[in-house]
Amino acid sequence: MADVNVGDVLRLGCIWLLSSTWEIANVFHVRVLSGAPLGWADASDDMAEYAADIYDEILSRLSDNMDTHLLTLQNLTEDTTIGAFSWAAPLQGLEGTENTAPGVCCLAWGRTYKPRVQIRKYWGVFTEASMVDGVWAAAMRTDAAAAINVHLTSFTGTNGLEVLGCAYNRTLGTTTDAVSVASSGEPAYQRRRRRGRGS
Repeated sequence: MADVNVGDVLRLGCIWLLSSTWEIANVFHVRVLSGAPLGWADASDDMAEYAADIYDEILSRLSDNMDTHLLTLQNLTEDTTIGAFSWAAPLQGLEGTENTAPGVCCLAWGRTYKPRVQIRKYWGVFTEASMVDGVWAAAMRTDAAAAINVHLTSFTGTNGLEVLGCAYNRTLGTTTDAVSVASSGEPAYQRRRRRGRGS
């Protein structure tokens, strides 16, 4: 059996470094729609392209103290992992003004048809240039929503792997798709793990 098959649920971890020191991570669950079976090498290449597409939407807003570090990939359906690998190409935030505190994020989410089931992403680290009177500027919110919309729209990589972002229930092993996206002007706080404590 191949490493990645149609119907499998993959867990992609996107890890950045703030000031070359602190890990800033987001996790994405996707369902494989087509293009499989594939081995880890081809699947990883396509998922690296996918990560770059998501972050392209907010790259101009991220602090220039933010640099890509590693990606991780697991097949939750098969309970297997590839571990860590490189981004498709190194990325760096482009905004040079003072960054906000690492835990301060712009919250964007995908709504689903199930009560209390959302696909949330805490984007950051951004800068004070994206804030107006203590709330995220409208343009910042638009970009944050666009980033999660990329995650929740089907994506096909160079090697043919087609995936769709979803909510994943670990207990039941089920997925739920989003029906719309939104973002919040109120700064959200995402607790960050201490250095050396997982990703």
